[in-house]
Amino acid sequence: MPVNSERWIVDGERKLTQLIRAAFPFDDNAIEPPQVSADEWAAIAQSASAHRLTPLLYETMLGLDDALQPPGALAEKLETVYHQTKITNWAAFRELGELLAIFRRAKIPSVLLKGAALAKTLYPGIATRPMGDLDILIRREDAKRMHDILLARGFSTMLEPSENFYTRFSYDQAYERGGQNPQVIEAHWHLFSLPYYRKRIPIEWFWQRIMPIRVNDQPTHMFAPEAQIMHLAAHAVLHHQGHGLLALYDLALVLAHYREQIDWDDVIKAAHDFRLSGVLQSILGRTQKSWGVSIPDHVFERLAYSFGLSERILFAVNTAARVQARDVWDGMNLPDNQSRWLYLWHTLFPSRDYMQKRYDIADVRALPFHYVRRLGRGVGLFAQSVAAMVQNVVRVFGRKEIAKETK
Repeated sequence: MPVNSERWIVDGERKLTQLIRAAFPFDDNAIEPPQVSADEWAAIAQSASAHRLTPLLYETMLGLDDALQPPGALAEKLETVYHQTKITNWAAFRELGELLAIFRRAKIPSVLLKGAALAKTLYPGIATRPMGDLDILIRREDAKRMHDILLARGFSTMLEPSENFYTRFSYDQAYERGGQNPQVIEAHWHLFSLPYYRKRIPIEWFWQRIMPIRVNDQPTHMFAPEAQIMHLAAHAVLHHQGHGLLALYDLALVLAHYREQIDWDDVIKAAHDFRLSGVLQSILGRTQKSWGVSIPDHVFERLAYSFGLSERILFAVNTAARVQARDVWDGMNLPDNQSRWLYLWHTLFPSRDYMQKRYDIADVRALPFHYVRRLGRGVGLFAQSVAAMVQNVVRVFGRKEIAKETK
């Protein structure tokens, strides 16, 4: 069967999740591992790689019977990725531990996000949860001090359309450091990239729902289950349009581990207040379908009840296949006219330094051509994005379309 066959990919994803669920069942609901032929292992491995689940698949493989083992060459590839992830994560947590020690002395409170929080607390081991970067929530007033700390440790800010663009218009700042053990750290002072939501969602709600943890013997925090559910769900849908089995597995681990502690009244009220009822309903349904974790039926019913018409359209726009047109909407949701125009200007016409580095332009005389080319490409993407958004609004318009994802 050809590698690009949709059915081949779907079967690979289905058997991938079945294998992992058999090894690490949720809610004491164990399932038998599926029978897997040598040919099917290729599809499973491809799906695992696409969804960043290769290390977890390798950990799963260790507990399988000999008859279910992948072919030798493929098993070696899985093992290689597993150990590479282990080394990378070990280095990342060593860096994080040193950074947290500095935070403690400087009295900078922090909350670890996504993989940085979950790899050491809910996953079988740090090697099983890949981390592209370390995401840390800090107070907005501590951003400058963290900036200075990271620069002193050899980090630099990543490429920006203009100087201080992300500090002025975004919710985070990314830093990178090269060398033998490259690291990327994202400092967040909010959790939502869309200004529309930043205006409506008080970050203090999340700060009020944290719990202490230790990383490399250094104190820090992670979100309590209610805030964890809201953040993981919103990030998966608003940033990645609900795709990716790894994000769903993160959420499934939280739902299963804290199932007796979750205050669903708090979660549902927040979803309603933040206009995230549809986001939460959709992603919880996908998580349940993919990983078999149990979620109370009343949760879906109450989320559906508060999922109004305007929010339904908002959900459809944010989950379209193309969301480039959202940049204009983001700009219009900034707090004042000056910020709006500056955001749009720097988005359309970034600095010369950005253009040269982004497009590897050696001759500055070619810059006008690249600006025109960038603008033309942007117009094309904008038009395609608007069309995709309209199409998605039509597709999900009506309660039944969203409800299907929970079945």
